Amino acid sequence: MTGGSKELIFAPGSETAAIEEDGNATVLHIPMPLILGPARERIFRGESVRKVGDFHLVDGGGFLAGACVAPATLGPREAAAYLYDALFAIIGGRPLCRIWNYVPRINDCDSGEENYREFNAGRLDAFLRHYGEEFRPRLPAASALGTKGGAMAIAFLAGTDVPEHFENPEQVPACDYPRDYGLQPPAFSRGTRVTSPVGTRWFLAGTASIKGHLSLGENCAEQMATTLDNIAIMERAMALPAGVESRWKVFVRNLADFEQCRRLFAEARPASIQDTMFLHADICRSSLLLEVEAVYSSIRA
Repeated sequence: MTGGSKELIFAPGSETAAIEEDGNATVLHIPMPLILGPARERIFRGESVRKVGDFHLVDGGGFLAGACVAPATLGPREAAAYLYDALFAIIGGRPLCRIWNYVPRINDCDSGEENYREFNAGRLDAFLRHYGEEFRPRLPAASALGTKGGAMAIAFLAGTDVPEHFENPEQVPACDYPRDYGLQPPAFSRGTRVTSPVGTRWFLAGTASIKGHLSLGENCAEQMATTLDNIAIMERAMALPAGVESRWKVFVRNLADFEQCRRLFAEARPASIQDTMFLHADICRSSLLLEVEAVYSSIRA
């Protein structure tokens, strides 16, 4: 379908994961309560929309974005494999720029193993099936947050030109985590830079209070300090220029920590706080109380 600009939208606060076609918008509804901030975030603006299998796609300007919700009957490992196998079939040879993962009850153990670890296994299996042992240089910035239930969902952005992926020099790359974090490691990079004829986007993956591979901090203030330090390190690693626009999401595990979390983030990023989404969500590790992600852009749109 063409005619006018088309948008892929992230919309928290629903009862279940679902995708809705709403005029010129393809809306990914996620059961993750919004605490404060904008009710929706635009993931991508393109020129046409189409549906391939269960994936809803928005295409334009050399980029392809999309979202999909897995069948609710699948466990986390099977759901991850289902979503990623379908994703790789759709993008063909396009490189991935960013992936957002929404995992139901991410810290629960529905099948004897933590759901996040099961998700990691299914995701890595799919990367290996598609790319073989050469998958690591292709890993984009990604995040995995917990939802209140229902089905697993993902959203993605893929491009034409090969993006640049970045790691935090003070963190172990996720793929090198020891087996303490699961038999299959997480598969993502800490940041990605994507350059196109109309400008550059930088994607900061879900960033939390981790140094090396260890979670640090006993409370919200300590964890926010380490998280902000990691953000600054990644901004330097990605050579982020001054003055670019940015959109932020802050995920808070415990509602009791929200006010302190908002205040600390506002002190660090005063120019961004008004448009920052604060969301109530479980984080990939049960020891982590918060996580932050961002999209920076030199594209005026």
